[in-house]
Amino acid sequence: MRHEILSAATSLIQRYGFRKLTLEDIAKAVGKRKSFLYYYYAGKEELIEAVVRREYAAIVDAAQKIVQSHSGARERLRALIHGRLREIRERMALYRIAHSDIHSDLGDRHALFQMIRTTFDLGDSRFLERLVREGVESGEFMKLSDEGIRSVSFYVLSAQRGLELNLATGEDGWDPFEHISTPIDIFLRGLERR
Repeated sequence: MRHEILSAATSLIQRYGFRKLTLEDIAKAVGKRKSFLYYYYAGKEELIEAVVRREYAAIVDAAQKIVQSHSGARERLRALIHGRLREIRERMALYRIAHSDIHSDLGDRHALFQMIRTTFDLGDSRFLERLVREGVESGEFMKLSDEGIRSVSFYVLSAQRGLELNLATGEDGWDPFEHISTPIDIFLRGLERR
């Protein structure tokens, strides 16, 4: 039942945003009474947190599955960057509404989303570090110290966050996803062993 509740909440958030989301609407969408939702979630905020966590987890899981279908550190790293952006692009409606809600008058919710994001960034950073280390150890990438590997991971995550923000806000009508191959190639060439 949690899955159905989260799916209904996600759909309603995509349509109306966080501010206009009500437990009554979610209960109606799953064919239950509002009081039924309290069996699963303490309130609207806990339900929103569960939706956001599920969305982040889906993005991470999908990107990691894409990586597993590739061989070689270079192609796996390319697949991760490209796959993550594609996953975010596919969730654009949720991100656009979330972005406008988060950056309006929802200070506490913004802090919650940042905390969730930080948790997932830590996992992403570790995954990126493993991919870069794999490339260093296989000889595909130049020799890097542990600090160098952490730095590469940090800058890749920072660049992804910037691109994700651009995708989420739709700034200037420019879609970075359509132009991502060239910057990824330049980045990967910079990592190559010479």
